[in-house]
Order: sequence, then structure tokens, then C-alpha cells
Amino acid sequence: MAFLNVEFGPFVPFTIATSYLFLIVGTYWLLSAYWEARGSDRVYTKQIGLVILAVLIPWGTNALTNFGVTVADYSPFGYAAASLLIATALFRYRLLDILPIARGTVVESMENAVFVLDDDQQIVDVNPQARETIADGTDELVGRQFDDVFAASPTIVEAVAETAETRQQLSITEDGEPCHYEVTISPIEDSFDNEIGRTVVFNDITRQIEREQDLDLMRQVLSRVLRHNIRNELQVVQGSTAMLSSELEGRHREIARKAQAGAEDLVSLSNKARGIEELVEADHSATQVDLVIMLQDAVESSRGEFPDVSFTTDLPETCEVRVIPAIHLAIENLIENAAEHNTAATPTVDVTLTKTDDDVTVTISDNGPGIPTHELAVLNNGAETDLEHGSGLGLWIVNWVVDASMASIEYDTNMNGTDVMVTIPN
Repeated sequence: MAFLNVEFGPFVPFTIATSYLFLIVGTYWLLSAYWEARGSDRVYTKQIGLVILAVLIPWGTNALTNFGVTVADYSPFGYAAASLLIATALFRYRLLDILPIARGTVVESMENAVFVLDDDQQIVDVNPQARETIADGTDELVGRQFDDVFAASPTIVEAVAETAETRQQLSITEDGEPCHYEVTISPIEDSFDNEIGRTVVFNDITRQIEREQDLDLMRQVLSRVLRHNIRNELQVVQGSTAMLSSELEGRHREIARKAQAGAEDLVSLSNKARGIEELVEADHSATQVDLVIMLQDAVESSRGEFPDVSFTTDLPETCEVRVIPAIHLAIENLIENAAEHNTAATPTVDVTLTKTDDDVTVTISDNGPGIPTHELAVLNNGAETDLEHGSGLGLWIVNWVVDASMASIEYDTNMNGTDVMVTIPN
């Protein structure tokens, strides 16, 4: 009778030892991932737990046979159990669907609420802040559809579904209080530039919105109440001092005239403030306007306000340009400034308009003393300092409007007066 005698070669123990070493290292990594994720992501920890069991069971049955603990080989039963565990992880806990996409970007200490979605709009990861501020009363967010969690906010659901990248504001109610968020949606791409998911970040801007609302209320109070009332009272002072200056004589007349001039300056300042308010609130979208009509209206208005100044114009019949509607503020302030500060014996203001194929240039010339150097320095620097203050708001308005219109402005001050050229591209 013949018997088969099997003897292991010298490399078999080395091979077994190497295999178990790899198994030990891999199991250690799995256990570390499980320990790190425990308590923060239930689905993820269950996935890792099932994978660990699927590794340990066949490892254990194989070890019992290799080390002679049992005569029978139970490895097939271990492999069968591992297959059942892997199947449970795949179909029950969606191992290959719910993966820690961009896990490194979801920082646990972030103050912003972060959701990570797969390409089916399913939540695959969140940070603790998301559960505290955004969740709808349940901790089990991972594995749910984003539109189910945010069913009460169809705006953000629609944005996530239709756009790959956007930023918009969202207002929701939490504990009966309105909360405002800036929501940023960004795509997640693989190494082949294929979109595999999205991050949705909620930045709480409630305090910022509330502060803006408070500032807007204060602005309305200052603009509509204080400025309006001050203007009315100043007009009373202006009229009263004008009457006094006409009836008084000598030193008292000079005092009355100074008071009248001060009141007129404050009324003019109030008008400039109203112009700034209009500029801030106005639509800055470019539109087609007839620059000639605008210049003619501004000149006629200044003629009535400054009867001692001689105005001349050299304008074509029409000139259509595309600028922001607030361009009239710049034109009015430039013409008014040329007339108001003109101290020549016979003050004149000339307004001309020239057209080329590339641009349109409006030139406003006067024979006054010119714009002070410190005024132009402030405009060129773009800011005011403690030692350098611009006395007129009008030139600031002009610069803002010209910049917003993608135009350019040039000041040429000389002994004969000032030329201001505003060039608007066609």
C-alpha cells in the first residue's frame, strides 16, 4: 500500500509569516480607521466593521488549520462567512456607493456646516456642525438624499440639482428664529476630471445680515429724516439771512452774508449727499443715453443757479453712448463746480462734445482759478488722510461714476482756468 508523504519546503514558513504580517498591518489600518470614525459617522463605521470581520474570520479559521489546532480545515466556512459579510456591506450599507469622498476636506473643527454628496445627490459625509445647525432633527444624515433632508428649502435643492458650482444666500428658520446662510456648491473631480460628487458648505451670515439691516435702517433715518429736516431748516436760515443782508448795513450786513453763504454751502452739501445716495442705490447696468440732451439739461440748470456765469455749448445734434444712468451726476457736478468756484471778473463755462470712431469726449472749460492741488492729490490717491481732506464731494461723485462707466477723466489746470475732459468709449 502506498502513502503520499507531504513535506513543506523551507520557504513555506516564510511565506506564511509574510502573509500574516500583511494581514496584521492591513487589519491595524482598518482598526485605526474604525477608531477614528466611531461616533461621527454611523454608516462608515458599520462598513469598516463588516470589512474587519470579513478579514478576521477566514484569517482565524486558516490559522487554526496551519498551526494544527484542528484536524479539519474550516477555511471554506470562514470564506463563506466573509462573503456574507461583504455582501451585507455592499447591499445593506452600500459599501461601494457611500464612500468617504474627499474626507480630508471635511474638517471636524470647521465652523461652517459641510455636506459631501456623491453624483446621485446622496449625502456621503458631513461634519459635526452640519448635524448641529442644519440637520432636521436626526443624526443619521449619511446615506440620505440631499433633497429629502432639505425638503423645506426647495431653492437650495434646486441649486444643487441644476448647477455644479454656485454661491447664493439661503434663509431658513431654526427654533423659530430666521437664520441666513451663504451656500457654496463646489464640484469634486477625480484624476480624470470627471465629477464624482459635490461639496455644499453653509456659512452662517446671520449676524452680518442683521448688521446690514440695522445699517440700512440707520441710513434711511439719516437720509429721509435728518437730512430732509436739516435741508428744510437750512433753507429757512438761507432765506432769513438773505433778507437780513438786504436790510442791514456795514458790519452786520457782512455777518448776515457770511451766514447766508454758510447756509448755501450746507444746502449744496446736502444735495451732494443725496447724489451719493442715488449713486449707491442706482442700477449700475450700462444703458443707451443721449449725451447731448443730458448736457443741455445740466447747462440750463446751472444757468438758473448761477446767473452771473456765461455758459456756451458746442454740441452735435445727438450723441448716443452706452453708460450707467448715474452719468448725469458726473456731468452736473462738473458743470456746477466750474461755475460755482469761478471767481473771474466775467466768469465763463464752455461745454463741448467731440466724437471719433473710438470714443466720445466731453470737455468742460472755465476761466476760474483752477482746482486746488490738494484736491487733485486726494482724487489721485483714492483716499483721504488726516492731513489731506477733499473739500468737495462733487469730484468724488465724478470719479466714482466715471470709473463705473469704464470711462476716463483728465484735469488740466493752468493760468487760464481748468479743462476737464471725460472720455467715454464707444
